[in-house]
Amino acid sequence: MDTTAIREAMESMWEAYNQRDIERWISFCAPDVAVRDLGGLVIDSRDEFKDYVRAWFDFSTDAKVTVVRTIVEGRFAAAELSLAGTHDAAPLYGLDATGLHLENTWAIHVEIADGLIVGLMIFSNPARFPAQLGLMDAPPVRPD
Repeated sequence: MDTTAIREAMESMWEAYNQRDIERWISFCAPDVAVRDLGGLVIDSRDEFKDYVRAWFDFSTDAKVTVVRTIVEGRFAAAELSLAGTHDAAPLYGLDATGLHLENTWAIHVEIADGLIVGLMIFSNPARFPAQLGLMDAPPVRPD
């Protein structure tokens, strides 16, 4: 894939999220996709990744992801993403729908092979949503 095709695929993947089309969304990943995050998440298959992301598809009827920016170099891409939506549907972090508006910004780094995502690293603040849901105090943003 050239850089334009990778950029378009990244945009299409998140359009699929906004349409709540989990099958189309997961189809951008290879069967043996390796997914990691800063909190220790380890996923090594598309089916396992689909199970993991299902909560993010189901928690809200109005959640939208915005691709803030994408950088592509060779077979690698990085994207800054923003999500906003109301927790008005399925449980999230063990809580039934709260009606709260949730927002988060995160970044991903992906590796592409044969037109599919084979590696994905998620860079996010894992306390962001639990704090917005009242499950914990918001973490400090400054060290002083």
